[in-house]
Order: sequence, then C-alpha cells, then structure tokens
Amino acid sequence: MKKDIWDGIECEVSYYFFYKTNIIRILLRYITRHPMFENCIVVIIVASSSKLVMDTYFMNEDESNLVVQISSYFDYIFNVIFALETITKSISMGLLQDKGSYL
Repeated sequence: MKKDIWDGIECEVSYYFFYKTNIIRILLRYITRHPMFENCIVVIIVASSSKLVMDTYFMNEDESNLVVQISSYFDYIFNVIFALETITKSISMGLLQDKGSYL
C-alpha cells in the first residue's frame, strides 16, 4: 500500500496561501520526501562543517588572502542552500496554518 504524501502533515494551508491541493506545494512535498534530498542536505552540512573547521586555521589571516576570500564565497553559497531548504520544507510541511479568525 502506497503511503499518502500528506501522512503526518496536519497543516492544511501553509503560509496562508499554499493549500494541500496547490501544485507547488505538492511538488515541493515530493522533492522533500525523496531520499536523495536528505542525503544531499547531509553532505552539504558536512561540507559546511568542514569549512568551519578549516576557517579556524585562517582566523588571523588578512582579508585579502585568497583562501579567506574563497571561504567567504562558500559562506554565501551555504547560506543560500540552507535558506532554500528551509523555505522548501516549510512550504511543503506547512507553516503559519490558519486556525480561523482570532478576533
């Protein structure tokens, strides 16, 4: 028996906009459930952690050092990747569910 993609997800409307029938939310749900997605995220976490370890050896170096500059670019890349992961998962799993009127 195939598992429902919404199994365990109670949020009906993510960000007050993405219903469970929204094609974008369905696509993101399939992507985030894929084992390769999680494996890639784990590899990126390990790479980011390794970069942080490497940074400790270049802490006292000048900003003009090539290694420091490259490390800075990798910081931006990792931040963008982790931000995209957060947005993707929060849309697919749900965030800011509308619980009705609060007035």
